[in-house]
Amino acid sequence: MKNVFEEDAAAEQPQEQLAAVSAVVQEALDAESAIAVAEENLKAAKARHLRLTTEVLPTLFMQLNLKELRTADGAKVKINPEYHASIPKAKSSQAMEWLRKNGHPNIIRSSVSVDVPAADESVLKKVAAFCDKAKLDYNAIETVHPQTLKAFVKEQHESGTPVPKELFGVFIIDRATITRSKTHGK
Repeated sequence: MKNVFEEDAAAEQPQEQLAAVSAVVQEALDAESAIAVAEENLKAAKARHLRLTTEVLPTLFMQLNLKELRTADGAKVKINPEYHASIPKAKSSQAMEWLRKNGHPNIIRSSVSVDVPAADESVLKKVAAFCDKAKLDYNAIETVHPQTLKAFVKEQHESGTPVPKELFGVFIIDRATITRSKTHGK
C-alpha cells in the first residue's frame, strides 16, 4: 500500500537534492562493482600464485636437479616440503588407535564439553566438583553465541530497554541497502 504523504514529500524535494542522492547511490553501486571485480582478481591471483609455487617451480627445480637458486634480481628460491594433515571425522577412532599402537598417545588430547544453561548452575557446580575430586583440569567457560547476543540487543533496543553498550560492545549503524534494478544489471 502506497503512502500518499511519502509520495508528496518526495515530489516536494528539489530536483537538485534528488539528483545528488541518485549520484551517491550510483557511486555506491560503482564501489560495489569495483569490490566484486577486486575480489575476483584477488582470487585469480592467489590461484595463480599457488600453481606457480606448488606446481610449476617445484617441477622446474626437479627437472634441473636444483635445491635452491638466486635469480638475477637477487631473489632466493628454495623448494621446501610443506606438511598438512587433518584426520577425517569418519577415520578418527582408527587414527587414534594407530597413534596408540605406534607409541604416540602423547599427542592425543581428549576433552569433554558439556553445554549447561546458565539457569541451571547446580549442574555446572556438580561437574566442576567431580572434576576437582578426580583431579582433572577443566575450563568452565560461559559464552553467548554472537547471533543470540545480536538478536538480544536488537530486541532490548527496540523495546526501549537499555543495554550497557561498552559492556556488550554494542554499536548501531544505519546502512543504505541498494538493490540493482533488473534493467540496469551489474
